[in-house]
Amino acid sequence: MNKQGFAAWLRIRSERFLGIRLWLSAWLIAGGSSTMALEWDQLSDEVRQTLAPMESRWSSLPEERQQRLLKGAERWSDMSTDQKASAKERFQRWQKLSPEQKQTLKEGLKRYQRMSPRQRQQSRERWQRFQSLPDEKKQQLRQRFRQMTPKQREGLRQRMQKPRR
Repeated sequence: MNKQGFAAWLRIRSERFLGIRLWLSAWLIAGGSSTMALEWDQLSDEVRQTLAPMESRWSSLPEERQQRLLKGAERWSDMSTDQKASAKERFQRWQKLSPEQKQTLKEGLKRYQRMSPRQRQQSRERWQRFQSLPDEKKQQLRQRFRQMTPKQREGLRQRMQKPRR
């Protein structure tokens, strides 16, 4: 890391540390409650810049929502330029989905989260194998899946979740 890169890294870490110290001080003054609404002015410059679209509504947001947004802004600041571009693209695709499509994806995520670590690993491996197939083969498999009844689809999902030997 060159001097400029190190200096930028150090500045960001210092700002984050200052933000944490401010939050901790305010938390202690408030009696140590587990969550506490944050004032916009208490946020670091970097976090305020990331959350700028929320500034006018910030004080009216529930504490839990503020905490989630703060955590997301901190994750965002740790991302590389490529990671940020990828995240923006995923967000834009998400925004274009219908409510039904979003619900389907949420249900799939819940199923994935209920899987054991081994089942998750196998699921990732299957997805990688699927992604490596020629486009024509992927289209054929997608078409076959669309033609299945809901009961057949569920049976396939259950078979795929069983550990491979």
